[in-house]
Amino acid sequence: MQVAAVFLVAAALGSGLATAVWDLVVWRLVGGIGVGVASVIAPTYIAEVAPARIRGRLGSMQQLAIVLGIFAALLSDAWLAGAAGGAASVLWLGLPAWRWMFLAATTPRSSTCW
Repeated sequence: MQVAAVFLVAAALGSGLATAVWDLVVWRLVGGIGVGVASVIAPTYIAEVAPARIRGRLGSMQQLAIVLGIFAALLSDAWLAGAAGGAASVLWLGLPAWRWMFLAATTPRSSTCW
């Protein structure tokens, strides 16, 4: 999970600070690898470590956490775009809002990431 977290943070930073389209594509691929690793390892870890009586419940909670995380990301993206007056408009430090949407993914969301 820590390896996946490193891939995801690197992808967020790289995508947010990309200088060309090819650069953005490479960092998005790195992010895809991180998502792939996490999506395989997390349910496997739950299945192996959780007691049998709560295993299904924990698997369902993981799925719920994924959906809520996507929803929170969309809400924060909408807020950033709205605050800037559009995704392509400059928000902070001379960077457009779309870059901040990627950079926001570097914030720690759980102590289990590290």
